[in-house]
Amino acid sequence: MSTHENGRPAGGTRAATNHNSAGRLTRRRGEVTPWGELYAELLAAEQRHRGYTPEQHRANVERRVRDAAEQLDAARERNQQRRERVLRHRDLAEQLGDALRLMRPSHWNGYVPPRLLPDSDNRPAQPNTSPTRAALVAVAAEALRRESNGG
Repeated sequence: MSTHENGRPAGGTRAATNHNSAGRLTRRRGEVTPWGELYAELLAAEQRHRGYTPEQHRANVERRVRDAAEQLDAARERNQQRRERVLRHRDLAEQLGDALRLMRPSHWNGYVPPRLLPDSDNRPAQPNTSPTRAALVAVAAEALRRESNGG
């Protein structure tokens, strides 16, 4: 099996997957997407685990990739709903544009950074105290409050 310069397996695997734009393993023959790289990494990790048949390895990896894709799709949907909710209110859209220094508030994709930031040294996650995050949370919360109150 060939590998990339970073040591990861290269090339696609032939697996039944969800073929939406986010879930494709390859773009064109021989051109691996990030999903293809993730699949190859998970497959290699599963093969190192003892006691699984090759079919069990593949099924387990495919399940894990599907789960990851579903979580990403759900997050993308939540971001899109948040974005639409904020942009419905002109004053909130202006606050958003100021907080993110955007030319147009419509360029925002709806993402709000996480409340806790993971630590790379296996220590507990630290609170995200970014003023930008605080402004985004306030704007998104106000948009949700207005939508809940019908106005």
